[in-house]
Amino acid sequence: MSRVLAARRQQQILKLITDGFDLSVGAIAAEFGVTTETVRRDMKVLESEGRLRRVYGGAIPIGREPPPLDDRVIENADGKQAIGRLVAGLVSEDQVIYMSAGSTMLAVAEALVDAPRLTVMTHMPPVAETLAASGRHKVILTGGVYEPQHRSLSGEAVPEAVRDRIFDLSILGAFGLDPDFGLVDDPKFLFDLKRRLKEQSRRCIWLADRSKFGRSGHYNTLPFEALDVLVTDARPPEAYYRRLTEAGVELLWPGRNGPPGPDDTVTDRRRPATAGR
Repeated sequence: MSRVLAARRQQQILKLITDGFDLSVGAIAAEFGVTTETVRRDMKVLESEGRLRRVYGGAIPIGREPPPLDDRVIENADGKQAIGRLVAGLVSEDQVIYMSAGSTMLAVAEALVDAPRLTVMTHMPPVAETLAASGRHKVILTGGVYEPQHRSLSGEAVPEAVRDRIFDLSILGAFGLDPDFGLVDDPKFLFDLKRRLKEQSRRCIWLADRSKFGRSGHYNTLPFEALDVLVTDARPPEAYYRRLTEAGVELLWPGRNGPPGPDDTVTDRRRPATAGR
């Protein structure tokens, strides 16, 4: 009977993952009321059958590719634009900034078009184009291999481009937030880039819309304790909220009514807003 139950559970786990739910091992274990060790055994069986591929903290379906940028831009567009407006209020004139890639980062770039003069380095050409078009900002692109689907640059040339540089601020997208491991990433060049930028930036702002909570990845980039500021589009799930505030992370998300302002932004500030790394 236990084998039958295990087989049913494995089918349900596979369906969740195939349907696009980027859940960590811990989240799946909570969903089915079993231990994380049981979930890992289930995933190992499914991987041996060629039905999924295990990654750091979770699993993905065989052959699954992330959706193209044009699709991601319209997913939760209001939430991403709200994140962009919040971040725009955190920059200062003449700062040297690194901006990573992604649909949320593009929303940030759009919000920064009319911001005070900035120098921005990025590995996402649409971010560079958006900021440069205003004639206000100086923009620098890294090298790298261009990926048309995501309209960004990738590979070892990206982290190499920031070697020996110092940034006043890095604005970095979170690939995923795992309750056990903190910030996780995929692929490896992002892991290398973000770790390097953490060390070479006076301050880092991390971006994560609601889809990033519980998303698994290959690489354990940073623990929650290493994050300065996390900007999201809504109050994080309770378990993440507790974990992040205990780690001293400054949390920012928009209020209920209209564009965020001084009275409608909810924050938890256990670390001063001006804190560096």
